Amino acid sequence: MSTIDIKEKIQDYLEIADDNILEAIYTLLSSNVDHKIDIEAYNKDIDESLEDYKSGNVYTSDEMKKMVAGWKK
Repeated sequence: MSTIDIKEKIQDYLEIADDNILEAIYTLLSSNVDHKIDIEAYNKDIDESLEDYKSGNVYTSDEMKKMVAGWKK
């Protein structure tokens, strides 16, 4: 089934769906959209991490373990 066919079927179902079904569909769709990655923020984080790495602003695994151990206290 093509995407166009699926969209048409969904529109047909929405016309006859009761309130509970509509609310369930809305909840499903909105939760899916709300959890998508903000690609611009993700790319910014990656760029910043790369700059830190290039500038030598990195930690060894032992240094990180010590830092994390200090946070747990």
